Amino acid sequence: MSGSQISRGVYLNVGALEKERPYYENFHHIQIAPYDGWKGEYWINPTAKEWQDHCISLAKKIKATGAISLYLDNTDIYYMCLQGFKEEKTKMLRSAPSAQAVYNGDPIDIPDPLTQATA
Repeated sequence: MSGSQISRGVYLNVGALEKERPYYENFHHIQIAPYDGWKGEYWINPTAKEWQDHCISLAKKIKATGAISLYLDNTDIYYMCLQGFKEEKTKMLRSAPSAQAVYNGDPIDIPDPLTQATA
């Protein structure tokens, strides 16, 4: 990477709908429960085709900006919806030890596989 290039990663919430998003009114009818601890945010049904199409469209727009990575948040809700959504399970996910691993906006140190020796 040359000095003039910037490494960019972009956030995309695929499992929850935030009221401040410009597309909120288009999808609020497929929200399934308030997101505990996040005012104005709601779990959404990510198995709904219209939401999937929307997320794919957003991802394509993000890619067109030159982003080189995409951080997909709340992907865990997809599997919960396939098995039957239960709001109490979302509270458990937020309190699990692994939930404390990385917070939105925290830098993540990912080793470059091309420079790491393999055993």
